[in-house]
This record gives sequence, structure tokens and C-alpha cells, in this order.
Amino acid sequence: MRKATGNLPEWALFTELECSTAHIRRGDSYMLDLLAEAEPEKDWLCSLPEGHLIRLSARRFPVLELKRRGFSRELRWLAFVACREGCRSLYIGADGFILEGFDTFDW
Repeated sequence: MRKATGNLPEWALFTELECSTAHIRRGDSYMLDLLAEAEPEKDWLCSLPEGHLIRLSARRFPVLELKRRGFSRELRWLAFVACREGCRSLYIGADGFILEGFDTFDW
């Protein structure tokens, strides 16, 4: 087994905001599932069995991309906060964290 030497490059570090699917609307979840299968979107939208992964760093303006595709204000706000905090991705999972101060939906 090799030991790491020196500092890791910034591109190798991966910072992520993780939250519950309760923070997004049902329509957002449905659209994420559909778009994750579309060829031009596969590089930044991923559907997983337990949730969704949005690679914010794969787009120059990810919040505007989400708005252009019709996602809710709540999902865009999560993406905005993640970007502002320096996160490279947003993971929205069934067992994710309930974040205080963010809207939740019971679906």
C-alpha cells in the first residue's frame, strides 16, 4: 500500500452538501430522474437508488442551469447555498440530513 506524500491537488478534493429528499419537491425528483438519463445532462445530474447527485462543479452557472430546466426555487436555493459554501456537489438522499432553516415537503 502506498502512502500519500505531499499535499493533494485541489481538484482531487471533493466537498459535498448532503441533505434529505424532504427538501425538494416531488416534481424535482421526477425531473432529476428523467434528465439524468439524457445524454447532455449525464455529466452533472446523476440518479442513484437512494437519491440524486448534482455535480455543481460540472457547470459554470449550475443554479441558472437548474432554473432554465424548470426546477423549483427550493432546489435552486439548496444549490446556491452549496455553491456559496464552496461545495462541488449536492447529494439529495432519502437518508440525508434535514437542514434547519430550509423548507421541507411531505411526499
